[in-house]
Amino acid sequence: MKYLLSLIDSPQINLEYKSSQELNNFINEAKLDGLEIIRCGGSNIIKPQMATGTHLPFFNFWMDYYNKNEERIVKEFGSLELAREFYQYAPEELYKYFLNDLEFANKYSEYTVFHVGDVSNLEYLSRNHFYTDEEVLNCSAKLINQILKNSNYSKWLLLENLYFSGLRFNNLELTKKFLNSIDYKKVGFMLDTGHLMNANTSIKTEDEGWEFVEKTFRNFSSLKNYFKGIHLHVSVSGETVKKLQKNPPTLSKDFYKRFEEIYQYVSEIDQHKISTSNLTKKVIDLIEPEYLVLEFKAINRGEREEKVRKQMEILNP
Repeated sequence: MKYLLSLIDSPQINLEYKSSQELNNFINEAKLDGLEIIRCGGSNIIKPQMATGTHLPFFNFWMDYYNKNEERIVKEFGSLELAREFYQYAPEELYKYFLNDLEFANKYSEYTVFHVGDVSNLEYLSRNHFYTDEEVLNCSAKLINQILKNSNYSKWLLLENLYFSGLRFNNLELTKKFLNSIDYKKVGFMLDTGHLMNANTSIKTEDEGWEFVEKTFRNFSSLKNYFKGIHLHVSVSGETVKKLQKNPPTLSKDFYKRFEEIYQYVSEIDQHKISTSNLTKKVIDLIEPEYLVLEFKAINRGEREEKVRKQMEILNP
């Protein structure tokens, strides 16, 4: 099993390393095997060879645009023109948005990650989803096949679960159907533990969260060989979700302002904390992933490195 650290590679984010060698020294000192990166413009600190995994860019909401549902597009964005600006490509060419990162991953990484979900800004807090899981899975398979058809990608494609409509690991037969609809052999799952916990708002403690992860995985044990990786973090935010549903905030009518406002709540709900439960290692050993990605929040280098050390100590007592 390879231990990786998730980082965003962007000139706007100061990782606080003076050089790529300094970052590489920490990777070695922490006994990590590399990084999983999200490319957002790139930097001089993260070298391509460090990227064992590449997380593809993603849109939390894209199906309305992809399917040319103009009424819902205008409801979300205010105009078709603003949506076109946001997505950069015409609906029938949306697959092109992913090709540069896929090419990078094919050259440098062992796998790439694709988010499987859809939720509009207006639906995120209410959880009154317009699309069903099946509709999102069907449309995601269509887009994935389109992306792969227009690329030379040959590495692992790992599908990540979310906590809104899409891949939620709540229906085995639907998940099998989804896998079978993807025209690619090297496909698997990147199980995001925090997202899975977020999908169950009745969870009140970290231990309960890990018990739910274990129960879910056992229900999907027939697909065990597909679980290639884990995004390791914890999120216990059910009470927060319920409060926001009961007393929803007033959001801006302007799309970009509302987008910023929603992301403040995303950070409260999708907490990305390190895992401290004694059940952590037990569940990871049960799943036996090839890649274990530490995916927690940190406000600076010092906090990030301290959390890496603490998480690695918990995983390897």
